[in-house]
Amino acid sequence: MTQTTEAASPGGAAAAEDPHPTDATGRTGSNAPRVRIHRAWFVAAVTFVTIIGAAAFRSLPGLLIDPLHQDFAW
Repeated sequence: MTQTTEAASPGGAAAAEDPHPTDATGRTGSNAPRVRIHRAWFVAAVTFVTIIGAAAFRSLPGLLIDPLHQDFAW
């Protein structure tokens, strides 16, 4: 039997040529894990914005009463 490719030596050039290197966990590509945001954080953000908007809407008449009193002399 004849060998058609060079045998990879430990730490040799063949390891550097691997297009998809794996880390200790067997993942290919970069060693940094992909960060994903849980969808509950989006729900919490929408809820927060809704509560702030509702509070602003409810306080708006209280903010406008004094200027209306001054403008119309009520």
